[in-house]
Amino acid sequence: MNRLVCLSLLCLSGLVPLQAQYRVRHYTIRDGLAQGGAYYMLKDSRRYLWFLSEDGLTRFDGTRFVNYFSSKTDPASGPTGDTGSGLVEAANGDLWFGTEQCLNHYHRPTNRFTTVFARDAQGKSIPAQTHVFATDSTRIWYINQAEGLLSLDWKTGERKRHSAALRHNSDFGNDYIRHHPQAPEIWMLMPDKGVLAFNYQTRKTRYFFSSRPDNQAGDILTFSALYPERDGTVWLAGKAALVALDPATGQFQTYNMPSTLGSGGISGMDSDSRGTLWLGTKGDGIYQFSKTERRWAGIIRHDPYDVNSLATNTVSELLIDPEGVVWVNADPMGVDQLTPDFYGVRQYQVNPFRPPSLSTNTVWKLVEDRQGQIWIGTYMGGIDVLNPDTERVRHYDKTGKPGSLPGRVIFALYADRRGRIWIGADDSFCYFNASADSFVPIQWIKTNFTQNGLRVVAVWEEADGRLLLATRSGMYRYNPATNRITLLAEPEVAFSRTLHYDSTTRYLFAGRRLRDLICYRMEGDSLCVQYTALPTLGVQDITPDKDPTRLWVATTNGLYLLRAADGKILRSWNEKDGLPHRVVYSALPDRLGRRWLSTNRGIAVLDPQTGQISQVQSIEPAEFNNSAYLLTSSGEMYFGSTSGLYRFDPLRQRFQQQAVTVNLTRLLINDRPIDLDSSLAEIHRIVLQPDQRTLTLQFGAIDYFSGGQNRYRYRLKGYDQNWVESGLANTARYANLPPGDYTFEVLAADAEGRWMNQPRRLAVVVKPAIWQTDWFKAVSLLLLGGIIYAGFRRYLRRRLRQQRREFRLQATTQQAERERIARDLHDHIGPDLVALKLQLEAIREDKADLSLRQMLNQTIAQANRIVTDLRQVSHALMPVNLQQQGLIDTLEDFIRQVTAGPNSPEINFTHELAASLPETIQQSLLQIAKELIHNALKHAQPTVIDVELYQENGRVLLAVSDNGQGYNPELVMQQARGIGFRNIQAVVKQLKGQLEIVAKPTGGMRHLVEVSAYKE
Repeated sequence: MNRLVCLSLLCLSGLVPLQAQYRVRHYTIRDGLAQGGAYYMLKDSRRYLWFLSEDGLTRFDGTRFVNYFSSKTDPASGPTGDTGSGLVEAANGDLWFGTEQCLNHYHRPTNRFTTVFARDAQGKSIPAQTHVFATDSTRIWYINQAEGLLSLDWKTGERKRHSAALRHNSDFGNDYIRHHPQAPEIWMLMPDKGVLAFNYQTRKTRYFFSSRPDNQAGDILTFSALYPERDGTVWLAGKAALVALDPATGQFQTYNMPSTLGSGGISGMDSDSRGTLWLGTKGDGIYQFSKTERRWAGIIRHDPYDVNSLATNTVSELLIDPEGVVWVNADPMGVDQLTPDFYGVRQYQVNPFRPPSLSTNTVWKLVEDRQGQIWIGTYMGGIDVLNPDTERVRHYDKTGKPGSLPGRVIFALYADRRGRIWIGADDSFCYFNASADSFVPIQWIKTNFTQNGLRVVAVWEEADGRLLLATRSGMYRYNPATNRITLLAEPEVAFSRTLHYDSTTRYLFAGRRLRDLICYRMEGDSLCVQYTALPTLGVQDITPDKDPTRLWVATTNGLYLLRAADGKILRSWNEKDGLPHRVVYSALPDRLGRRWLSTNRGIAVLDPQTGQISQVQSIEPAEFNNSAYLLTSSGEMYFGSTSGLYRFDPLRQRFQQQAVTVNLTRLLINDRPIDLDSSLAEIHRIVLQPDQRTLTLQFGAIDYFSGGQNRYRYRLKGYDQNWVESGLANTARYANLPPGDYTFEVLAADAEGRWMNQPRRLAVVVKPAIWQTDWFKAVSLLLLGGIIYAGFRRYLRRRLRQQRREFRLQATTQQAERERIARDLHDHIGPDLVALKLQLEAIREDKADLSLRQMLNQTIAQANRIVTDLRQVSHALMPVNLQQQGLIDTLEDFIRQVTAGPNSPEINFTHELAASLPETIQQSLLQIAKELIHNALKHAQPTVIDVELYQENGRVLLAVSDNGQGYNPELVMQQARGIGFRNIQAVVKQLKGQLEIVAKPTGGMRHLVEVSAYKE
């Protein structure tokens, strides 16, 4: 009842409630405010917002609050005094404000505070309540109770008293004293009645609306706020009237206050760029006065049933910043932010005290009837019908009575060409009879199926009036004329709540729930699958493009633009492209061709020409629902969510470029915060010592439109090759940074997804440790080279001495063995064979028989061969070198002998044996290696031979490769004609090993022998 009375009074006064034109956001102590109010507010040149309260100074960037409190242990870390009074920014970016103690100075580069106290007659500093009200290019203007009106040169610190008669009066509100922007005058409300203007150049004072005899204009009036305009006009607000005064002529105009204004009166004023004067009141909200039309334009008030209203009607201070955002001191409820609503969004929810009210906040389906009414299908609330003109809502619910709605969960709503509304409710299907205001359930005749209780989730009307029905158990066609229903396809498939039928191609597009997109071709009373696309994705919406060959598909994992003929993906968008959330419910086109995307976290707009996605900030990031979207015949859009229904005109106003900057908010070195001598926002270069190799940077956008939903990208030039897309994450961490010079750059996207042009930069220098410097590396390299050279020379000398000893020993041993063999042959076998030979020759001389002589000749020749073979057998015995030097050295000696000639090939020998091998294995490997090298030299004519010998996992591997003439390894393995190759096979077989021969792709052969390292 009280609310209806208030609305009636507003209508009678001609004032228009303006809450719907703004999005209101409330900030409280819980969000980070130092206190439940801000008596003075300022948007500085760096776009930071500052709040001055009774408990210190607060900085705000749209997301994060930083509070500065007074401190006895560290006075320079915060203000001196608790109750702030007046707040200005000097031309150099420093802040000045007053408290009950003194004048305070916030030095931005150092992030520290200093003070300027009043002085008594002896020049001694004394506390005095101080109020700061203005600044110009060189001076800070303030007034205190001890000295009067003063100015301070912020460059030199020189103070100047302009008037001792004018004193600070704490009984007035915030706006009792102002500096005129176009004249050297200070305007001040008088403690009794009227207003004065003090010229600080001439030191003359003029009085207006006062009881003084030198009053220059107007009857006696009491004012509570003043606001000097740049055009010279001074606005004065009292309880009964608003006065526009021209100080130059003394002429003024008076405008009566609205009849709805209570006894509290006006507490503060500010002006916006549209020519509107905003007046905060002491209990009646905010009034707007049009300066161009000279009339009261509207009112913004607190509504206990509307969260999108002021937190309180008591507004002691308000600020309109350069970006058009209105900041309201809602003490003790905090601070309110009023952002102009670009689209005039209207939200409908369940609220019986604030009609129109929905039956439930969960909206599932929307459709417009021929009368322009909006049918709202809900979850567990039946159907609401909204009249957009009158904003009245009528409800339909399941009551069990004849003609009532058959179900409370509305899966489908559809308006056919005749204007009939079809409804899929629970497991029933019906239509609305407008003349009887009732619902008619369909008792259809089944033709080719027997299933009961079909849950219809989507409807599409064909050209002949028949209806295609997507259900949770197949696709059907219903003929309203005959009341017959026919199964078309897939009775076991649950379809999603969207359909699209192209009558030209006869393609029916549907989503199989949480499976894919399926395209059917209509063939009479059956559907043939044309193709499927987007596997494993849940299809939420299917909408044709203005180009009929393309299709927009919203899914549970982004938005897709497909070629309708075959389902080929032409383009896709996801969160990294600017989507508020990966789950997209709609791609609704407006009249400009843009696509409006409802998601699980708000609504965004896609420009298909540029691919740019912009989030609609005037709509809270609510969770929307699929199939709950509508473009009406009037061009308005409706979107259903889990928190009600949203309505707006997408063409009411285009997107505006919002100012957004980014700054560093925290710096950690080696994962520990560091103390800086200056404000982090003012730092542009840091130097890390050699033991400081891990750098963590936190950053934040200064943006008052996005509610902290800014996206970021960053890079460390000199380290990162590309930009790092961090999304909403605002931290970059680099570990083990090499010494060098880097530049950290970070960008933020504004409220509509557009990136700022210039990044915030921070130069980072990582100093090298002493061992990482160039001179240390050069000296170390020289020393290392010297050590290696000395060690190598020592090794060569030691190796040379060792080789000489081995050569001498080998020579001695070989000579002894040769002597032993010669002695044995000479003393035993040799003489016996020679004697036998002589006897045979004697017999040959004595016998004249020719046949016998031939036989003796053969015998003598055979004896000669035996002597020769005996010598060969003696040389084939176990080599002396193998016993003394081992396998490696013996093989190396053999290779040196082979390559000693002028035309010998290059033989590379690499080896790695972990342990000593049995003598039999060494002898066998030596024999195999010699034979393979001999075969390569004899038959392959190579220029390079590689010999490898190494031990691995209890096996010994010998590989001999060459780059000579190759051969067919399979043929050689099968025939093995050469005696040498047969010997190799026999030895390998005896050792139970393996022999592999491979023809190399680059030419030549590779022979690999693998045997056990242990004697079996």
